Amino acid sequence: MKTTCDKCSATALVKEPYAVYCAECWLEDHGRKQPKKTLSRVHTAKLCEEDVVLVRELLKDGNLSENQIAEKFEVSRNTINALARGRTWKHVS
Repeated sequence: MKTTCDKCSATALVKEPYAVYCAECWLEDHGRKQPKKTLSRVHTAKLCEEDVVLVRELLKDGNLSENQIAEKFEVSRNTINALARGRTWKHVS
């Protein structure tokens, strides 16, 4: 059973207690992101594991560029590029 976004009827990726969003609508509504739920193993990391999964879905979806994703998550484009190429966050699938 496919779950669709409450705003635009796209395939949903982010589920909240009372709403379901596609990644693009969630970023639009929530600005950067919600407080970290799952902390990274590195305390100085700007992304958490949940962010990495969301970024990978956004990259796979292809609607946003690496620059746009980097801006939304307040990280550099190089960070997003390294994540996309599998150089970083290898432990997160």
